[in-house]
Amino acid sequence: MSKELITVVTVCFNAGQTIAKTMQSVLNQTYRPLEYILVDGKSTDNTLNIIYANQQLAF
Repeated sequence: MSKELITVVTVCFNAGQTIAKTMQSVLNQTYRPLEYILVDGKSTDNTLNIIYANQQLAF
């Protein structure tokens, strides 16, 4: 019997101080299969740089 896919969605804007911790928390979950969708609202701080730097955690 296969497990149901769980989707976690994070919506952020200028979340540079918290986004890495948020991403790590989601990716540390043990349930699989897990789909993680991260939506940024055109942040003007370093949020996108942090997301791109940490995206390899998901693979």
